Amino acid sequence: GDFGFEFVGDVSIEPPVSDDAEPSRQSQSSEVETVCGAAWNTLLSNAFASVQSVDNSLLLPWETGTMKAIFSNDFLPDMLQAPRDFADLDQLGHIDAAASKPKGLELTVSSSMPAYMSAVRCLKDLDYIDAKRAKMSLAATQWMEILSLDWKASQVGDQVAMDLQADATGELAEESLRAVFGTTSASTVLKRAASLRQYIAWFHKTCIESDTFLCPLPLQEEDVWRYFLHLRATTKTSKRGYTVSSTFLETVRFCKFVIGLYSSDKILASKRLLGFAAVERREKGPLVQAPPLEVEHLQKLHAILESGSNVVDRIGAGAFLCAIYARARWSDMRYIHHI
Repeated sequence: GDFGFEFVGDVSIEPPVSDDAEPSRQSQSSEVETVCGAAWNTLLSNAFASVQSVDNSLLLPWETGTMKAIFSNDFLPDMLQAPRDFADLDQLGHIDAAASKPKGLELTVSSSMPAYMSAVRCLKDLDYIDAKRAKMSLAATQWMEILSLDWKASQVGDQVAMDLQADATGELAEESLRAVFGTTSASTVLKRAASLRQYIAWFHKTCIESDTFLCPLPLQEEDVWRYFLHLRATTKTSKRGYTVSSTFLETVRFCKFVIGLYSSDKILASKRLLGFAAVERREKGPLVQAPPLEVEHLQKLHAILESGSNVVDRIGAGAFLCAIYARARWSDMRYIHHI
């Protein structure tokens, strides 16, 4: 029977009851069984399902833009085949540096791909001057970190500390360090910083192991001697690093004349440190260099430049020939802007 509910689909909805409703109607409604819990959730779900209408213009996040292409069921489009780039196989070869052939260099076909594919690395496309500036900025940052261990341990440290007080951004301090380094190569400055940072890392490690907290700067001869003994133990295990001690002494000399590091004279005047570095350098053995470039290899470069089938290989051959005939390093070549 009808208990005073309006039916919408399969779900009944009770209409509002006014205050002046008839007493009999209210009494009949009060006798209806209450629906709650899981039964009510089921009724509500069925009601939504029966009257739900989806607007096609309302899309989910993964149905629009880039996500649509990723999550759609469509097959990926066929990729265009790039033209294959082959070098002149008659001109390509590799260098055989075997000791059994002192004549040494035998050019043979090593790959079907262009030669530059195995020689050119993926690097940032920076102008040579911009790359040098970026490297010098990195070097200045590393040296500022080293000097911050004790600003009073060096002459330059005092100056950098005053610059940081005057300019908290660090630009003034970096300009001072650039002026201190002068015309020194950025690679050399980075190399010296790496050598000193290696010593500082070892010093901090030994302090933690001995539960002592000391500053590695200024350098102490006894500490450097213990560092050299550590290097010898490491060298016996790895069979490499025979010149680390010599490089460190060169770094101390750099710190004395460029950074103005105090107490560096004691390190450079230590007889046992100088002798230790010389012995370790001797243990490295004879220097093994690459075999020399011969006339036949120059002829191969000329052949690639004149008749090579790959444009990039021809450019590379021409650049190599310019460097050879000009007796120029690669850094010298990068300064050339026209020929």
